[in-house]
Parts: sequence; C-alpha cells; structure tokens
Amino acid sequence: MNLTKDNYYSHEADVAYMSVSQFEAFEDCELQAYSKYVLEKREEPSSDALLIGNYMHTKFESAEAHEAFCNKYRPQIYKGKNLESKRQAFINADCHYNAAQGNKLFVKSMEGTSEEIYTFCLFGCDWKIRVDNINHDKLYFTDLKYVKSIREKEWMTVFRDDYGMPLTKMRVFEYRRAGNDDMVLERNEKVMFWEKWDYWLRFALYRFGLEIKLGNIYRPFMAVLSKETPPDMEIFEFEDEDRIAFEIRRIEEYIDRVMAIKRGEVEPEGCGVCELCRAQRIENPKPRILKASSIYS
Repeated sequence: MNLTKDNYYSHEADVAYMSVSQFEAFEDCELQAYSKYVLEKREEPSSDALLIGNYMHTKFESAEAHEAFCNKYRPQIYKGKNLESKRQAFINADCHYNAAQGNKLFVKSMEGTSEEIYTFCLFGCDWKIRVDNINHDKLYFTDLKYVKSIREKEWMTVFRDDYGMPLTKMRVFEYRRAGNDDMVLERNEKVMFWEKWDYWLRFALYRFGLEIKLGNIYRPFMAVLSKETPPDMEIFEFEDEDRIAFEIRRIEEYIDRVMAIKRGEVEPEGCGVCELCRAQRIENPKPRILKASSIYS
C-alpha cells in the first residue's frame, strides 16, 4: 500500500501497518485496540486539545496546509453568526506561533521538510511513521508539541520490579495474568509530560525506523511550545541510549502477540477497566488478592 497524507490515517493503512499510537493502544487494552484498528469501530470523542494541536502543526507545515485545515474545521475554529472571528484558543495559538518565530533556536529546530511519511520493517512487522519535520542535510528530525505547560509535572502510574527497575506494560500484563501481582510494584509518581505521554517510545521507534529506511542516524529533537501567555518554549534532545534501547526491547517483547491478534490467531484480552470492557462486563478469571501493608502487621 502506498501511503500518502490523504490515506495515512485510514483504516486500510492501520490494517497494513503498525504505528506508535496503535502499538500503545494494544498495550493499554487489546480488546479496545482490536475493535478500533481491526474492526474499525472508531467512535472517538472530539478533542479540542487535538484540534488546537493540529492547528498549530499546520501553521509550521505551510500556509497552504494551514488554510486547508482552517477551511475544513471552520465551524470549530471560528465563532459568530457568520463564523467571522476566531475562538480565543486559536487566537492564542496564532500569538504563540508568532512568538516562536522570534526564537532562533526554535526556528532552527524546525528547518527542513514537513510531514514526511516513511515505512519500514522492524521485528518482522511493517511500520509507518509521519515525521513532523526532518532535516536531511544536518541529520535530525523534530517532533512539535503544543502543551499546557513545559515545567508542570503530572501524575502517572508507574510499574517496577522487585529491584525498582521499570517494567514494560507487557511484562506487567504477563505477571498479573499468571497471578504474580506481588512481582509488580505499582505506584503513582509525578513525572514530566514526555514521560506521561510516552514520547520516549515514539522517538526511539522514529530514530530506528529512519536508520533502517535511510541508512543514517538522525538525532531526535522535540520542539515544545506552551499554551501559556506569554508562551514558554524549549528544545529537547532525546539522547539516552539506554532508554532508547529499553523502548526498542519493549516493542520486540510484545509485537509478535499484537500481530497475531491482528491476524485473528490470538484472542485479544481486555484490560477490564476501560469504557469498552466496562460495557461488556468483562470478568476477572479469579479474585484479586489484596495484602495489607506491613505497617498494620
């Protein structure tokens, strides 16, 4: 299948290729991901944050792409009887974009070609990626993020083993399916937004994919612009080789099962807590065992 900007997010493309978003969806709940990406039951709620983020992306892409986007989503972007004025969130986005244009490092990070699509094979699976910006002369790529705050930490549930080392979601799933909950240390921690939204996995896959496809190692950058007034902005480079290797192992550990589910060879398992699982009243195979904390013993 030849991927283009018009069919990249189509159901046919999702069946033919794996993507970061699809992989993460299967990690979170196989049943829900199977329903969305294989059965094509895509009843997703609209997201203002996603719309505003895409609005900002098209401003950096090109004037033509931005105009087409605004025309397509005019009722959501504009207000008034005749849709003559922009909503405040999009007025703010315009101001933040203009501020970023005055930051030399930010502008430099976005130099190159926008929205290039690549496909490659990794661990016997065909993948697709769409790169926000890539510079082939200087060998780097940049993912653009428009976020609520760059500095503020958010709560996230993390999983570690008995030694305090991070566990992949697949390993947690296997331990719990086998009834070995005591091998998983679960706790809530405040983390930066790139941990909360799993961006290490995205950058690791993109870097490996580009090396497979183009034969060069591209440095991964993230250009971040906040929605605050005035906006905060920062450029991050994802250069931790151990963390990148961990994320690639995470893919290798789980991808065979994902592909078997997509082919219909393995039944998808529900997480038991998402909207779809709750609606279908999925039952746990056995009671969940609770153990009192040592402070009560």
